[in-house]
Amino acid sequence: MRILSDYDAALKMAINDSWAFKSLGPKFKNDKKFVLQVVKKNGRVLSYLNSEFKNDRDVVLAAVRSHGRSLMYASDTLKADKEIVYFAVRQFGEVLKCAHDDVKNVKKIVLQAVMQNGNALEYASETLKADYDVVFAAVCRCGQALKHTNSFLKNHKEIVMEAVKEDGMALRFASISMQGDYDVVSNAVAGSGKSLIFASDAMKANKEIVITALKQDKNAYAFIDNSLKRDGDILTIIGKMGAFGM
Repeated sequence: MRILSDYDAALKMAINDSWAFKSLGPKFKNDKKFVLQVVKKNGRVLSYLNSEFKNDRDVVLAAVRSHGRSLMYASDTLKADKEIVYFAVRQFGEVLKCAHDDVKNVKKIVLQAVMQNGNALEYASETLKADYDVVFAAVCRCGQALKHTNSFLKNHKEIVMEAVKEDGMALRFASISMQGDYDVVSNAVAGSGKSLIFASDAMKANKEIVITALKQDKNAYAFIDNSLKRDGDILTIIGKMGAFGM
């Protein structure tokens, strides 16, 4: 069996335990070759590096490729580096929050972020929050990311349909017009019966919509129009699904 050298032992320890890196002496902490080997395997260690390494492009790039969240510990200069941010958001979309504002307006980067986590749309530039491609990608990943776009896209049927298909409760963030759209509401309640609460009064009085909602979640009964609460077909569905307090 090979006996580990001090270097090998320190390397193994730092890779396996980020906290252990703090206990190492300057011989290792100030050695770029050593640091690079560590962050390539354990990007979290970036948080424990000195300011010089946090501003070293090689080190930071290696760190974010290993662990996207480590972007938050990079220097302000490198938070504006497009390649570094790109690889960071591929790992962890919401770390876009830490990027420089200029980078938040780069479509390629923001697309990568929202494809990893739709909620990263919150941190995009106002321009890209209104970009069809970006918003479509975001709501496909997380329907409720719809809340971060503008009023125009909240009223765009294709966008809203994708959002409610991914998460019926995204209906909450759709425009009033879309909350009264049969196709949109039908898809929303099919995935989440309780999303009926966000539908228009006309949809709450639509028997087909209500039946779809109840079949998904009988508790949607609380949100239906009074005109349907004693409907025979509705009560039959409720009865088949078990006891329900009315």
